[in-house]
Amino acid sequence: MPFGDGKNREDDPMQDLVNLIRTYARDHYWRESWDIVATQWSDEQICDAIRGAKTRRGAISKAWGKLQVIDRARPKYDRPVKPQSLIEFLIANGGIRNDDKLISDLRAIVDHNPRLIREPRELSTAARRGGHKAPMFLDMAREAAVEAGYEIDGGNDSTINDMLSAIECEARGLKLYPFGEQPFDATEFDDDEEDDTDEIPF
Repeated sequence: MPFGDGKNREDDPMQDLVNLIRTYARDHYWRESWDIVATQWSDEQICDAIRGAKTRRGAISKAWGKLQVIDRARPKYDRPVKPQSLIEFLIANGGIRNDDKLISDLRAIVDHNPRLIREPRELSTAARRGGHKAPMFLDMAREAAVEAGYEIDGGNDSTINDMLSAIECEARGLKLYPFGEQPFDATEFDDDEEDDTDEIPF
């Protein structure tokens, strides 16, 4: 069924694919030029980009092919920043002090990750100016993560054990992101018989 033919769009398969691309773009706005699709492309432009796709997977592949052309001419600094998972956030904000009273529990979870568990030495002024941050106690890290929007059980009333549980979930592969920034789950997509599916960006 052609897109925009005046029929009820709720029953339009192409509209379903357009909505899917719009959702995918919002969840991948930091990758290639997906933010352009999320904020600038009209439904008609998305439809033109994915025309001929037979499955959801194929629609994403076709849209991504168009975006690569745009992205090659786009300055790197013009792209949005990828959201950080909880452990990435903690590392970027100094990590956890290795003298925390529950550090042995954390070590059992992350297997002595040297980027996450660090010595609490004082940083020089030059280091701080360079963006380096001192490692935190686990409770300070919990507060910082909650303030940054990470959905740790209990929220503002969460405990250090809640924080350790969240880190353990991520260490097992279930990454935790700030509210509203959970990446798109690519495993929900159908297999596609189109030749361009090898180029899908996930």
